[in-house]
Amino acid sequence: MSTVISIRGNERPDSRVTPVTQHRPNDRCANAETMPLANARRAGDDHLMSRADTERLAAALALSARLARDDNPPDPARVLFELSACVPFAHGAISRWDAARGCHRTASSLGYPRPIVDAINRFLPRHPLFDDMLGRRLPQQLCTVPPRLRHGPVFDEVIVPQQYTDGLSQCLFAPDGRYVGMLNLSAAGGRVFDREDLVMVALLAADLACVVDPAAAPGPADRDPGRGIVLVVAASGAIDRPLDAPPEPAAAALVAAGDGLRAVAAEVRRRGRAADYLLIATGIVYDAHLAPARGGGVLVRARVVPPPDGLTVRELQVLGLVRDGASNTAIGRELGIRPSTVSTHLEHVLRKTGAANRTVAAVRAAEWKLRLVDRAAPPPVLAGNAPAS
Repeated sequence: MSTVISIRGNERPDSRVTPVTQHRPNDRCANAETMPLANARRAGDDHLMSRADTERLAAALALSARLARDDNPPDPARVLFELSACVPFAHGAISRWDAARGCHRTASSLGYPRPIVDAINRFLPRHPLFDDMLGRRLPQQLCTVPPRLRHGPVFDEVIVPQQYTDGLSQCLFAPDGRYVGMLNLSAAGGRVFDREDLVMVALLAADLACVVDPAAAPGPADRDPGRGIVLVVAASGAIDRPLDAPPEPAAAALVAAGDGLRAVAAEVRRRGRAADYLLIATGIVYDAHLAPARGGGVLVRARVVPPPDGLTVRELQVLGLVRDGASNTAIGRELGIRPSTVSTHLEHVLRKTGAANRTVAAVRAAEWKLRLVDRAAPPPVLAGNAPAS
């Protein structure tokens, strides 16, 4: 497994370590204190590609092409098997990031005993090099880990007992930047991963990400840099956020919507096609794009926007409930306001939208695909949203 780890409980060194990423063909491994790495030599002294390297590159390109054109969810076990033709390894595993539970879960393992994979999933993310791996998005090689960091549970429970001679770890990211999992490979019997191995893993990283991404859509990647809030509503109903997503009140409010957001996602899943929605959660208005994904999940991209047509958030909430067919009394009870106040808000809605009556206003809300996904708590004042009353 990407035995690229070394952990001492929860301790981290005071200084950040920048692992070496440029390798000369004849370099030896950096340390022989903990593992049988010193006698292993790197392959590939020739400047020209050998026949074996050409075959490995062809296998990598074939795997990438297959994953790109496959509309069905990739089989992680098959992908690992095909990867072994590109990057020979003794043991390998692909793990997906479970944002809902805050841990890694094994998607598929080839050769690793279950306790070994579990140890890697548990301890690698705590290693000080993991943050660097997230930032650089390049393969991390075990041989380049400084000797002073080669300690802790992974070395004690995985690398040394299994007598691995090298390892490769690669963080996997979706096209929109979400962290979705990691690839870990281990070498044994004196083998050391060479420069071509690192290149192959880096080349295939984006393709491997689709294997563990619950929101990987078939076909070309759907990119929308304008909608910066990215969520995944999994088929199980879990609502996930990217591992490295900053704490953002607007995103947290949408996640907290829970069943309301799940209901909208279920609507998209049922129809089988992407759609744009105008969502309200905790008084925040979102322009949201929801699209079906592999594995039954739904990818949500959203941004905070002001209410349309000059409406206030409260007026938009009233309109949303009108769309649902609620009476003024029911709307007042839902929002905690008097029915007379509901009538006043509705008058403002009709005037601002140009709707002739309540029915026409409801049609306008349906055109916007307006949804109250949280059944409105008192709305906060947020930049881009007018204060509600």
